Amino acid sequence: MNTQMSDKLLKLKGLKCCDAKLALCNGLRIGFGNKVFSHHSKLTGKDIFRGEWKLISKYSSWRVVQN
Repeated sequence: MNTQMSDKLLKLKGLKCCDAKLALCNGLRIGFGNKVFSHHSKLTGKDIFRGEWKLISKYSSWRVVQN
């Protein structure tokens, strides 16, 4: 993992999860931090929110583990 990526991941530490979605093609999106609202009229016509930070996994395996 490069230093730039590691620095970005450290910024997520301590932020609350505010959004989690399963996506197509085995994808996962988790939002962190403050809720950022946006309007997606093309998709649903409703206002939705996302996290100010997004952790996204596309086309790869993932799992959720509780310690």
